[in-house]
Amino acid sequence: MKIALIAGEKGIKCVGSGINSTINRLYKYLKKGHEVKLIYGNYFLPNILGYLPFGQIKGYDLVHAGAPEFAAFISSSAPIITTFYDDGMCQPSIYLKFTNKFSHKLILRINKEIVKFLIKRGLHNCMKVIAISEQAKRGAINSFGVAKEKIAIIPPGIDTDVFKPMKVMEKNTKLILFFCGGISKKKGIDLLLKAVKILEKEKEIELWLAGMIHPMFPLKKILAQLNLTSKVKYFGFISNKKLNQLYNQSDIFVMPSRFEGYGIPPLEALACGTKVVCSLMPSIEPFKKFVTITELTPKAIAENILKAHEKQVNFKQARAKIEKDYSVQAIGVSYLKIYKEMLYAK
Repeated sequence: MKIALIAGEKGIKCVGSGINSTINRLYKYLKKGHEVKLIYGNYFLPNILGYLPFGQIKGYDLVHAGAPEFAAFISSSAPIITTFYDDGMCQPSIYLKFTNKFSHKLILRINKEIVKFLIKRGLHNCMKVIAISEQAKRGAINSFGVAKEKIAIIPPGIDTDVFKPMKVMEKNTKLILFFCGGISKKKGIDLLLKAVKILEKEKEIELWLAGMIHPMFPLKKILAQLNLTSKVKYFGFISNKKLNQLYNQSDIFVMPSRFEGYGIPPLEALACGTKVVCSLMPSIEPFKKFVTITELTPKAIAENILKAHEKQVNFKQARAKIEKDYSVQAIGVSYLKIYKEMLYAK
């Protein structure tokens, strides 16, 4: 089978690039038995210009767009499939409430409307839509009018070959908290920083951050206001190898997101044997007994971090479940089944 996988920016293969991570995991599985090509655009350019290089895709049995907005800019005689993450673009209140500046709100609203248009166009350009969760499926149906029989559910998956327990040579004397992903108000980083401020009165503590800082999130300003600059270490973009190290070297992974389409990092942390404190999100529904769920206030986050620090977690059981249902192998098998069904129906 000849398959074209459409991703975003070629150089973004690490923290904060969920779409590319999903496509790269799929590529890792499919390339073992099929002819697969990764085709990249550039989603740091303005939306429309960024996706134009995709164009006409020829010579493949099937085309898989990593996101619906990519599918809006491709055409092919072969069946086109896309992965759908969430309908946040149809809920401006989710994003607009994270800034008080009028100029920021205007930019966000315009950007979301453009992307919403592209997502709708992409979804209707595809023969099949893969929702990453039940929540995503409802979003595709309710916000974009996708027929339910056109949708299948396959979670993004975890690369268990990369994210795994490793021997830590030196154990920190401090309580090390870790977060990876987009560093923004949407991800609750402002709440996490205030929780660290509360906790520093009780424990010697350090917070590690990895990922892209949202241009509208004033991280340095908040750190200065809370006098936390010396307590926070920022790693920027990192490789998956480095990410695995940080999961293993930290005591607790904390992800207090206000909105999450899925939430892969908590499962990666569990696969590494690291305790997790997070808000309620689609990814951790099957893993509630292994994580500590928190309400979204600094006080609640601080209290749950302390609670998680003392909690006993059966990491072997958590990892076994991830390997069985969410590994690259498990997700790859599910996608390949859909591909074959599409080719048969063509």
